Amino acid sequence: MKNSAPRDTLDSSFGGFNSSMQRYRHHEPAEYPPETDEFLTMKKILIVDDCHEIRQLVMTTLDFDEFEVFEAANGAKAIEMAQKHHPDLIIMDVAMPGPIDGIEATRRIKSNPETVKCQIIILTGSRTDRRKEGVAAGACDVLSKPFSPLGLISKMEQLLGIAQ
Repeated sequence: MKNSAPRDTLDSSFGGFNSSMQRYRHHEPAEYPPETDEFLTMKKILIVDDCHEIRQLVMTTLDFDEFEVFEAANGAKAIEMAQKHHPDLIIMDVAMPGPIDGIEATRRIKSNPETVKCQIIILTGSRTDRRKEGVAAGACDVLSKPFSPLGLISKMEQLLGIAQ
């Protein structure tokens, strides 16, 4: 028997759990989204951080239906994912293991004709000012950790041209 109650009523009866979990599309690096009109119009965001908890925090911050979210845990994977998925926005950590940190990954992504249009926000927990270095590499902005979720959302909306 089909339940005819509105979805909002069902979601509110469970404390909003269902609606909060379905606010964005999330894909692990190996997954490929189906080719539907919905996916063709969604804004793509790549979250890059070696810390799984930070990636989860950023994903929790995304409170919109128009995002398709991908993850990468290091600079090399970020470059690969950017070339494969052409995200509209990349949220990039600076300090990551391996030979390619967030600044170098940003530099490479912005110097590649295939990915030059990707907007990049750098997140840094560094006590030294990496703002100039990040902007010189091609980032649109550099935010310090801990970051304000509202500040991140505002910056994302600005860069993606989403009405506020």
